[in-house]
Amino acid sequence: MRTRTTSERANVAVAKRIWMATADGDATALEAILSEGVVWKVHGHNFLAGEYRGREAVIGTIADFGEQMDDLRLSLKDVYASSHGAVISYDLWARRGTNELESEVLVRLRIEDGLVAGCDVVPMDQAALDAFLSWIH
Repeated sequence: MRTRTTSERANVAVAKRIWMATADGDATALEAILSEGVVWKVHGHNFLAGEYRGREAVIGTIADFGEQMDDLRLSLKDVYASSHGAVISYDLWARRGTNELESEVLVRLRIEDGLVAGCDVVPMDQAALDAFLSWIH
């Protein structure tokens, strides 16, 4: 049986810290875990889709998504790690007005020196997310 390396365990801890900060909407904790030059990519064809560079842009994007929702619930499923990063799997449930969305989302993190340096956010049902967010400009 393979055991985790020290760097894998450390990356699991980083992934869990960024998960908690994001789920709690804790901008201070997010700032502490993101590298200064972080690059955050959100896939899709909606108001969130794009590439965000730097802590301020990333934190603002996360906050903007939360502010657009009437109700938002995130439920952590799994965290996988390697010596160079981690993957977070979570369930997303969101509501705005009468529109609702349920989707699993994968977040791939590139971790350098204990900080998140890169991120790709990929919903498992991209079409459903794009449709749900189509009313936001």
